[in-house]
Amino acid sequence: MKKTLLAVLIFLLLITATFVNILKVGVGAATTEDLWTTPALPEGISREPMPENYTTEDYLNTTNPYADYASTQRALDEVDDQEGNKPLYVLVFGDEEERAIIRGDEYVSLSWDEWAKWQIERGDESLVANFGIDIRILGFEVWDSDDSLDTMDGLWYELESDTKQYLRTWYDGEWWSNYVDAVIGITAQETTDNAAGKSPPDDYLDAGRIFILLKWQAYWTDDNLVQHEVSHLYYAPDHPEPQPPAPCCAMAYHTHYQYWIWEDGLWWVFANIPCAYTTYSWCTNCNQTIQQNCGIYPLDVRTLAISASSGGTTDPPPGNHTYRYGKVVTVAAIPDPLYLFYSWNLDGATVFSNPINVTMDSNHTLKAYFGTPAMKTRTDGYFYVPNVATDLLKIEMLFNNLDIVGDQTGGTSPYSTITAYPDRIVDIEDVYQVALNFGKSGTYINSTNPQWLSGVTITFSTGEEKLSDSYGFVTIPQGATNFTVKRNGNPIGAMIIFW
Repeated sequence: MKKTLLAVLIFLLLITATFVNILKVGVGAATTEDLWTTPALPEGISREPMPENYTTEDYLNTTNPYADYASTQRALDEVDDQEGNKPLYVLVFGDEEERAIIRGDEYVSLSWDEWAKWQIERGDESLVANFGIDIRILGFEVWDSDDSLDTMDGLWYELESDTKQYLRTWYDGEWWSNYVDAVIGITAQETTDNAAGKSPPDDYLDAGRIFILLKWQAYWTDDNLVQHEVSHLYYAPDHPEPQPPAPCCAMAYHTHYQYWIWEDGLWWVFANIPCAYTTYSWCTNCNQTIQQNCGIYPLDVRTLAISASSGGTTDPPPGNHTYRYGKVVTVAAIPDPLYLFYSWNLDGATVFSNPINVTMDSNHTLKAYFGTPAMKTRTDGYFYVPNVATDLLKIEMLFNNLDIVGDQTGGTSPYSTITAYPDRIVDIEDVYQVALNFGKSGTYINSTNPQWLSGVTITFSTGEEKLSDSYGFVTIPQGATNFTVKRNGNPIGAMIIFW
């Protein structure tokens, strides 16, 4: 009778806070910006267990059914146990706020790394039992988070920036030595976004960005938080409702109202709690997804080195990018104003399509070339090299000089822009554009004739004479100020694009 009265009294004292908590939790989308997001527990939920002599029959038992530890020390001792055949080697970083906290109860006090070890080892019990995924801690490192950051998103990106040099490098640890598959960051910094966990979405996983950020909530949630975020590393998505046959899914963010929860002790709750914090099973779809991907670590990655000539950039931007083996990467060329995209050079081969798809079956180099549509010609084949950042020219068209009279630069520097150029094909459209923009007519020699560049050379002021490639490209020698286009030794008029 006394226990019943006590339960009623506690309920009355907390009822107002309960309604506030219900409003605060929500069941919104599982992502914020780019990252998977796990919501924090509602405010007001106790982080401390009820007294040992308090009992109630109205509670949800969330004790991990796969747990094989009988004490805190036994769980800590599991750090060097080989539990599963699909290891995930992790390096754990704690920020300065987290490192300052001592957690535990009246019987045990744990430093930040001991608490992390405990929760991570608790968190992989169901992953080991269902998928063979064994989280193996290589070691603990310090991380000083930026105190000006007030969102978990911002802290996740800072964690990535500050620790990415460790990823996929060898680490000699106290219990294990191996290459780092994933980085787990733990923060206790106050944030405004009501988030407890952040994990990379699929495109980040494909790019090898394997970072998790955690903010501990309560003993009975922290193992589930680890389990949930690690599941994302195997492409399991968040979703709203559970899917049969599992009554709930560890990736579901819909909620159930809970009064009390039992997990190695009794905890009062009185709030809506996401399934991700209370279950150790996965729905059919998530189970299949994790099963299909549970052997992907260590990631087999390849590098795509992207660069661009002057006159434009790319998306993804120029630089070295890492992708999983077999990933198809789409790269777009983006010209600057007054420039046009011309072609890609992919491992030495010319490709004109934009955007371009690159299959990461090996390391690749990719360069985007952009051209300025400033074009000029003279009937005697004489050109000067314009004062622009360029080392490449392209013969766009040759003239037979009939009815071609005078300088056809189209105006003064920086010369006219013909928006239809370059279209990669020299044909009647080019003839039309010359007539339309320059008022010149005549018979033109173009790329519809397979022999259109036969016998064509370019003699530079440096004394060098060069042949073009099959597309009409010629590298300008350093120091050259002018050149003459010739065919079979005779000057010939031409349309030139400088790159």
